[in-house]
Order: sequence, then C-alpha cells, then structure tokens
Amino acid sequence: MTNVKKFEKLTKKDLWKIYFRSYWIRTVNCPDRMQSLGLTCAITPILEKYYNTEESAEIMTRYLEEYFLTNPIMSYWIIGIIVSIEEKIAQAISESKEFSRDIISAVKTALMGPLAAIGDGLYNGTLRPVVAGVACSLALDGNAFAPFLFVLIMASVNIFIRYTGIFVGHEQGANFFEKLQSSGALKRIIEAANIVAFIVVGSFATTNVSFKLGIKWMEHAAENYTTLQSVIDGIMPGILPFMFTIFTWWLIEKKRIKPITLIVVYLIIGILLSYLGILV
Repeated sequence: MTNVKKFEKLTKKDLWKIYFRSYWIRTVNCPDRMQSLGLTCAITPILEKYYNTEESAEIMTRYLEEYFLTNPIMSYWIIGIIVSIEEKIAQAISESKEFSRDIISAVKTALMGPLAAIGDGLYNGTLRPVVAGVACSLALDGNAFAPFLFVLIMASVNIFIRYTGIFVGHEQGANFFEKLQSSGALKRIIEAANIVAFIVVGSFATTNVSFKLGIKWMEHAAENYTTLQSVIDGIMPGILPFMFTIFTWWLIEKKRIKPITLIVVYLIIGILLSYLGILV
C-alpha cells in the first residue's frame, strides 16, 4: 500500500524545480521509450516530496517503463498536467480515498500526439521560418543585430511556452486542452497561424530569392530591348522566384534531395545559364 509522508500543496519553489529539470527532456532518448527518462527526471522532486525512497522508486520505474514522445517544448504542458494529477493522487492517499494511476497513462497517451502536432506545426513549422525570414532580411540589409534578434525572439517564446506549461498546466490540469479542443479554438488557432506563415514565407520568396531571366529582343529595329523578365513581371510580379522556391521545397520534401546537394547543383547551373545569357 502506497503511503504519503505528509501531504502539502506544491509550492512555486517545487514547480520551479520541476521547470528546470524539465530542460533535460531530450538529453537521453531511449530507443524504445524515447523521452521517458527525461520525464521521470522532471517529476522526481514531487515524488520525493510525497513518498519515501522505495515507493518513489517504484513509481519512477513505472514512468520509465512507459513510452513517451512529443514535441520537447510542448512536453512542459504534459509535465505540468501530470504534476497536477500526482498532487491530487497524493492528497487522495493522505485522505484514504480511492485513486488510480491509470489516468496518468491515459492523459499522456491522449496529449502526446495533439501537442506534438501543435509544437511541430506552430513553433517549428510556422514561427521559426517566419522569424528566420525576418532575421535573414535584416541580415541581407547589413543589420548586425539580425542573428541576435532571431535568438532573442525564439528563446523568449520558448521560455514562455515552457513556463506556462508547468505553471498553467499544473493549475488548470487536463481540462485546459479539453476545453480548447471541444470549443474548436485550437483548430482555429492552428489554421490562422498556418495562413499567416504561408503569406509571410511567400512574400519572403518573392523579395529575397533572385531569379531573373536575361532573354531579350529588339523591337521595331530600334535600340529598345524588351526582356522576357519584364513581360512576366507585367503579368504577375515575383512569380518566378516564388515558383523556384516551391520547386526547391518539392525537391527537398518530396524527392528527399539534400539541401547541400541542391546548393552545389544550383551553383553550377546558375553559372552556366548566366554565361549563356539566360539568367542575369
């Protein structure tokens, strides 16, 4: 029978311990259980607070044996929710009430996929390219602060998500994401972020990608030349850089061609076409 040494509500000091230990979530990935070791490391303070050595070790072993994998940043929300449940379980034990640890496994299983999609889609797939695009634009203009801006924005968002994951996740429990999903707000947030990302990345493609045709011809035997590039720009400005960007994405994403390989190939083709006057 599991016994609680002495039940006390978790303090901010306890949550801060969990917060800093959670940074090790991806330090050691076990091939068959992935982030289970990092998760166990994160919640160790709460187990040591409520249980003696043998009982806490038994609970840790259960965490270690269960598969856990999600987006590292969004994992803080799951950790915060698990801590909230562990606190309620400890309280139930101290009051001699019935409890079940199966709910922890159920919550982990239910949230791993959705939160991984949110983290990979919004943070890695949307925010990072947008911020990187802004920083690259500033760097191309000679702004030395550009790389520091990228690090500052990404680190600030990273820390904010991690902080709210532990503290708000602990306070709200598992109901927080259930409310977001049931109301449809989560889906709308993801869709809106994706639309913004497409617009921003599309604009970066037309302004930062150089793809100009050098083909030209003389009109009416005069010395005025008309270029193919001006004709295309008159129909749809920036279409060639945009199409070139989409084509490059297709090669990397669908054909699995390495970026380094593309850089070398593009360099050779670019020099050749420039020499022939097809590109300028």
